[in-house]
Amino acid sequence: MSNSRLAYHTDFKLALQCGLMPATQVARLPRSTRHRFRTTDYSGVVGAEYSTLLAQIDVLKQIAASRVLLGFCRAFLRVASLLRSLAVNPFQLKRLKNVEQRAAIAHRLVSAGQFAPLGSLLACLGLSYRTLRSWLAYKVPCASSPLTLCRARSPAQLSLAEVQVVKQAFRDQATAHWPLSAVAWHLVHSGRLSASVATIIKYAKLLGVAAGHSARKRSRKRGSVVAKAPNTVWHVDATMVRTLDGVKVGVQFILDNFSRKLLAWTVIARLSGAATVQLVRSAWEAMPEQPATPVALISDGGSENVNQTVAGYLATVPLHLLVAQTDVSFSNSMIEAANKIIKYRYIFNRTIPDLAHLEEVIGAAVKDYNNRPHCALRGLTPEQVYAGKVFDTAAYREQLHQARELRLASNRGHCPSCVPLVDETAAEVAVS
Repeated sequence: MSNSRLAYHTDFKLALQCGLMPATQVARLPRSTRHRFRTTDYSGVVGAEYSTLLAQIDVLKQIAASRVLLGFCRAFLRVASLLRSLAVNPFQLKRLKNVEQRAAIAHRLVSAGQFAPLGSLLACLGLSYRTLRSWLAYKVPCASSPLTLCRARSPAQLSLAEVQVVKQAFRDQATAHWPLSAVAWHLVHSGRLSASVATIIKYAKLLGVAAGHSARKRSRKRGSVVAKAPNTVWHVDATMVRTLDGVKVGVQFILDNFSRKLLAWTVIARLSGAATVQLVRSAWEAMPEQPATPVALISDGGSENVNQTVAGYLATVPLHLLVAQTDVSFSNSMIEAANKIIKYRYIFNRTIPDLAHLEEVIGAAVKDYNNRPHCALRGLTPEQVYAGKVFDTAAYREQLHQARELRLASNRGHCPSCVPLVDETAAEVAVS
């Protein structure tokens, strides 16, 4: 009877060398075989570069020699297998929004805590005990919250009454043509809701009532003059609008740089220097008082602005014409933006049969534009800023603080049947 020698896979030999083989299986090997497997250097074997085990042999030896590292690896592999099955990036767990996935990961972490310190696992994943407790608690989304968070456990979110206010405001047809920020600031300054504008807009989007208010995506023009007071810098600009009767009509505006108020406007059949003079004269005569220094009038290089008629009139009043990107480096973008707002939010969504009807629409549009909140003015209207009103930062912060206290009290008492909050210190001990 012939003796046949057994052939062993190279990874089997490496596993034994690294101490990864079960003791019962190692004991069945002959002593000489064990000694040879443990002392042989396999780095010179042909094809060794393809062995993933051999490439990590130094690391595996360190892990095998440490019970702590072995336990941590077992724990981490349990968590990693779940993350892989959920297709979740382990380096972006803080951004995870799915409540069910959060709960599953939290329970797997607690289960893996028997193999390694839970604090070390959390630190490795960039999580905290507080996050873990919250993930364990929020197993079922709250249907009454746009954030799907329990109101008793997350009382800083908007209350039910405040959510209804947001719904009503963004569904109001009277302000349906306003941008998101204007509606949000209107809620704040009217006293109907005290929250940050970003929060109000976020809730409007979550509630699905923000679609009609979203601004058109346009490229932003950089660089412009910044006035320090009303009636120091004006802008003049014109645009053409075609009515249903086929007539192309000119619409011209003058805007105050500091307050963003449209000071004067005109609708004419044909743009000209005389029309520009009449427009500037109406804005000048409507000023409550004469300015102490000359007013800079910024325009583009259009023939209706740069001509002898306009120059002759400006020589009689303290107004100084500056052509954008010629006399000054910046553009006339501020009034161009206002011009587009008037067109896209007030004109293009209406039927304009003739010039007379266009005048009515422009008059109503200018009045609404001057009296709606402006984001750049921190929710104040151009009319208010032009009249000298200043945003009161201290009062605004106090308003937010008081509203937050009322919101916390309302939300904490909203769900009496919810599981009561536990002490954080006791919960940390229980979890760990």
